[in-house]
Amino acid sequence: MTSKPHRLIWIDTETTSISPRDGQLLEVAMHLTHMQGMERIEATAEAVAWRWIIRHDAIRLTPATAYAIPELHSRNGLIDDVFGPESETPDSATEGIHDLLTALADRYVLHPAGTTRPSALPSNSSTTTIST
Repeated sequence: MTSKPHRLIWIDTETTSISPRDGQLLEVAMHLTHMQGMERIEATAEAVAWRWIIRHDAIRLTPATAYAIPELHSRNGLIDDVFGPESETPDSATEGIHDLLTALADRYVLHPAGTTRPSALPSNSSTTTIST
């Protein structure tokens, strides 16, 4: 049996606050790279980047969210996207993320980017540890 290749999975989230108690999750994005983290997987028919925009009925404006909403997410269009037709319910996004990670784990040994330690790398790898 051939061993699965090792890959970094980069996960980025956008929220309305750094505090989970005060903030709302707006977006989850992921992409897959080689262990060096500097290049994406070779161009294939397979996608290597994914994005879920989380639908909300309302966005809470509190002192904890007062910066992120008007200064970041309104200006970059994410607030409009959250209320737009391309957004997904939290349950749908959760299911999509779970299904994707399950499918990727069937093909690759996944390492969350920023957490790989040199001792965790395959022995034939000459990889620099990447911190985020």
